[in-house]
Amino acid sequence: MRDLDPLLRTCPHRAALVHLVASHGDDLPLDQAAARLAAEEQPGLDPAVPLAALDRLAERVAGRRGADLFVQIAALNHLLFTEQGLKGDETSYDDPRNSLLDCVLDRRLGLPILLSLVYVEVGRRIGMKVAGVGFPGHFVVRPTEVEPPFFIDPFNGGRVLREPDMRSLLKRVAGSAEVEPEAWQRFIAPVSGRATMQRINNNLKRSWVRRGDMAGAMRATERNLVLDPDSVGDLHDRALLLAQDGQGEAALASLDQALAGREADPDLACLRALREALQE
Repeated sequence: MRDLDPLLRTCPHRAALVHLVASHGDDLPLDQAAARLAAEEQPGLDPAVPLAALDRLAERVAGRRGADLFVQIAALNHLLFTEQGLKGDETSYDDPRNSLLDCVLDRRLGLPILLSLVYVEVGRRIGMKVAGVGFPGHFVVRPTEVEPPFFIDPFNGGRVLREPDMRSLLKRVAGSAEVEPEAWQRFIAPVSGRATMQRINNNLKRSWVRRGDMAGAMRATERNLVLDPDSVGDLHDRALLLAQDGQGEAALASLDQALAGREADPDLACLRALREALQE
């Protein structure tokens, strides 16, 4: 992370993310990490604002603390999807605001992963044990202490999904619902806070690239490198973005740092190929 140090000194929100990763590892607190991401993307935003908004939502269902799980789910679904009107943004899915916590809470629109994050964090505040599930093509949540598992789809109004529903969803995304049992268990397993934030950053990166905003793509890439300094894809993209910005020497230096002591690693072939291309 040496080459990110200058930015950490000038961006308190990026520095706060570094601290969160160092102190929590995979169990990254999603509300805090997402609030810092939103504040970095929108200078002037106080990260305490979306956190307070989550607190206020939780206060409105606080009377359900300790209640039966299905009572809690019914109360939370009613609050978020009926009273608040949160829903998936199907008309402008790619809008970067759908990945920013404060914007999702204000506009009441978002991507599946951000709506799931809101669900998990409000639920956590009232004692619900729910976690995000990074299902292929669609993020949902699941209660963590229920067998057989069931799932809640915040993008579609909190609809409850059982395994047959999830297999139908997989068929729409992948063309087939048939996968090995081990792969299926991975698909429906709760994902860590770190992995969730990486997926959010990757969504933002794609949104910025499609808009030609390379500075935004760089911010998302560098946040991913805070979350996983060895991410080969992000190391490659960071060097490529630097080169496209006319910073060829910085791109080569970034690649040299990534390759130092690992020149024989076959997983880094794409980095070596990019380095050779930049040298030419």
